[in-house]
Amino acid sequence: MTKKILYEVNAEIEKPLAQTYRDWLVPHIRKLLALPGFQSAEVFEDLDSVSTESAKFVIQYALESEQALENYLKGPAKTMRQEAVDKFGDRLKLNRRRLKLLNENYQK
Repeated sequence: MTKKILYEVNAEIEKPLAQTYRDWLVPHIRKLLALPGFQSAEVFEDLDSVSTESAKFVIQYALESEQALENYLKGPAKTMRQEAVDKFGDRLKLNRRRLKLLNENYQK
């Protein structure tokens, strides 16, 4: 069985641009989901962020395999990332990480 792979993007944007970023993010996510290997995406607002100057979001993409993620990172990632730079420049800060599920979902 293939373990679940998550590609997580942590975004921090100047507060006045937060809604513009969220609006831009919807078609951006749709483009990613159209790529091979991407299965779903979830967007979270960071509720622990207390900054009055910026808003923080976490976007998690589920992929079918580590190879699918590697193919994305070696191929379309540069173009997809450039779209954010072109739109928001240095007003948007991004950090990314790759996660592999080790255990199944624990439930009560």
